[in-house]
Amino acid sequence: MVHNARFWAFYFRQVFKPQVKVLCETFTDRVLPAFDKIDQEAEQYGQERWDRYMSMPAADEDGLDAADLAEQANDAEIAHYEQLSAARQSILNAAVVALYHLVEQQLIDFLRREILQRSEENDARLLNLSELARRLKQRGIELESLPAWPALQELRLAANVVKHAEGNSAEKLRTCRPDLFQYPPFRAEGEAPIPEPRVYMPLAGEDLYVTPGDLQSWCQGLESVLGELADKLEDQR
Repeated sequence: MVHNARFWAFYFRQVFKPQVKVLCETFTDRVLPAFDKIDQEAEQYGQERWDRYMSMPAADEDGLDAADLAEQANDAEIAHYEQLSAARQSILNAAVVALYHLVEQQLIDFLRREILQRSEENDARLLNLSELARRLKQRGIELESLPAWPALQELRLAANVVKHAEGNSAEKLRTCRPDLFQYPPFRAEGEAPIPEPRVYMPLAGEDLYVTPGDLQSWCQGLESVLGELADKLEDQR
């Protein structure tokens, strides 16, 4: 049994879950809305570039006429939009890493403060979720049996892909979530894409395309994991 099960059930609900909720809402309600009008920002950027060209004296000395300058301003507008769009995707991808590691740290905090012996709590070899799962199983709680546990494992794979790009986690994630590797505007409704093994720079907003909907779904899954574990702890009283 977990000795302080009642305290930790309370702590999971009143401390850990709100931490996850606030971080999720920070991304979805505060950070992402800053990108809601990037099309307008890009258009304004292109207009400012055009105005600058038109205010330059002897603009045609380099052999550029008004049509050439208009094309350059349009190219600048498109490039600016693409840069802002990539920055938005970078933030969505980075949010995956932050969310997974927050919950991982919460669970390892529980492992160190409650499950491990005092002589073990600073042993880096034991500070992982596999050790937590092993020790809790000895106490009658199976983490892998929690209904929301697969959501945490899926998030772990996504976080690893964001951090490390192509690799073992990317291969596994393609099996369960191939849609994450396809650019959202091109995702066909109900049709699973077949992505190539070519994840290079997800932290630059490329190759892995987490959406706000994905993020919200994972947030709900994380809160469920913490709530389900709290329920298991309460059952031990």
